[in-house]
Amino acid sequence: MRANGKGALPGCISLQYDGPRVFIPITSPDHAAPPRSASTVGVVDHLELLIPLDLLFFLPHFDSKALLEAPKGILLFDTQCVGHFIDLLNHINKIYHTDLTPRKIQMALADEMTLRAPADRVVSLYFRGEAPNSYIPAIYSVIPHTKIQKLYENSVAALQCSDELKHGFNQNIQDSFIKDFETKFVGSLHVPTNIYVKDMLSALRLKFINLRSSKSRSVAEMHNTYTAWVSLFYLATCGVRSVSNIMPSHFDIDFDTGTAFVSDKDNEAYFHARLVWLCKELVDQLKKYQEHLKIFRHVLSIDGAAALDKLKATDAAVKLSTAYSADRTADELALKEGAPFFFFIDERTNAMCATTPTWLGSYVSDDWALRLVSLRHFIRSSLIEAGCSGEVINALMGHHMRGESPWGPYSTLPPVVWREKVSAALTPVIKRLGLEALDGPFTWRPLQ
Repeated sequence: MRANGKGALPGCISLQYDGPRVFIPITSPDHAAPPRSASTVGVVDHLELLIPLDLLFFLPHFDSKALLEAPKGILLFDTQCVGHFIDLLNHINKIYHTDLTPRKIQMALADEMTLRAPADRVVSLYFRGEAPNSYIPAIYSVIPHTKIQKLYENSVAALQCSDELKHGFNQNIQDSFIKDFETKFVGSLHVPTNIYVKDMLSALRLKFINLRSSKSRSVAEMHNTYTAWVSLFYLATCGVRSVSNIMPSHFDIDFDTGTAFVSDKDNEAYFHARLVWLCKELVDQLKKYQEHLKIFRHVLSIDGAAALDKLKATDAAVKLSTAYSADRTADELALKEGAPFFFFIDERTNAMCATTPTWLGSYVSDDWALRLVSLRHFIRSSLIEAGCSGEVINALMGHHMRGESPWGPYSTLPPVVWREKVSAALTPVIKRLGLEALDGPFTWRPLQ
C-alpha cells in the first residue's frame, strides 16, 4: 500500500477496534482542488478495509482497552517492519528454495484485483504502491469504496484458495459502518455528481427553449445556443475531450450503427482515432442538428452572412480517399473550405468560429464551476461503477496504452460487443440525466 503520512492521519497501517478493519492512508491524484461551489463526488484520502477475522490470529494481539482509547487506532507495525519482513522471506526462500520478495507478494494481490476489476489497473493502483498520476486513466477515475472492499475480499479468498475466508469479513460488522462505505470514494477530485451534470444540462436546455420562443432573438444567438446544447449533450455522454473542434466532419458520424469516428488529440492527422458510442437520444439529436444546418444555410442566405460560403462548400461533392488507400490528411485539405459539424457564428461579423472550450463554456450557467474536461471524469467513473472492464473503458476514452490499440488491425476487441457493453453501462446514466432530442430553433413552431 502507498501511505502518504500527511496531515493528522497516521503514516502507517493502523488497526481499528470496530470491524475489525485497517486504516490505510493513500495518495490521491495530483489535482488542484475544485472550487467550493462545485458539486463533486466526495473523495477521501484513505482506505478503511474490513479484514478477515482469521487474519487477527496472525496480527499482534493488542489490549482491547487500548484500542478503545485510541480513536485513530494503533499502528500495526513500526518503521522497521519491512526489514523484518525481508528477513522472514529470506529464511522461507532458503528452506523452500523459493524466490519471494515483498514486491512479488504485493503484486500478487494487486494483479488478482486487476483481473477481477475486470482488467482495470486503476482499481488495484492503490495496492501497487504507485502514485495515481503515474497511470493516466487513474487521473480520470473515482472508485467506490464498496467496489475496492469487494475486490479485496474476493482476491484474498482466491489467493488463499478458500471460499470460507471470503465469508469471514462481514461477521459482527455494524450496519452503520457498511453504510459509511457507500458514501466514500477514492480517486479524482473533479468528478461531478450526477445531479450537478443534470442541472447544468437542464439549465442550458431551458435557456434554449426560452430563447426560441422569444421575439427579440438574433439568428446567431439562436444557432449558437442550440450548438452549445448539442455539443454538451455530446460531451456529457461520449467521454470526448473538449477541444477546439470536437467533431471535424459530418461524415465521421455513423447514424446506422450509433458510433462516431473521433480524434480529439490530432483532429487533422487522425493518427490516434477511435470510436465513440452514441446513445439513441444523441443520435436523434445529431440528426435534428443536421437538419437545422440545412435550414440555417437558407436563413444565412437571406442575411448574406460570411459563413454561407463554407456551408455551401460542405454540401458540395468532394472526392475522398477510400478505406483501401486511406489518406486522412488529403481528405482534410479537400474539406478545408467547408464547415465543421459544430460551429458558432460571430454575432458582430456573422463569421464562422470554432467551438472552443472557452466559448462553449460561456453558454454554461454560472452555477457550473468545473472545467468541461470534468465530463470525461464523469463518464469514466460511471463506467467503473457499472462494472465495465478496463479494455472497454480505455477504448472509449482513448486511454489505451502501447500494445493495447483497440481499433488496430490485430485487435481482438469486437466493435459490436464493445458497443453493447458501453451501451449497457451508460444507458441508465443517460436516463438519469433526463436527456432528450430538441428541434432546432428554425423548425420549431409554438402551439396556436
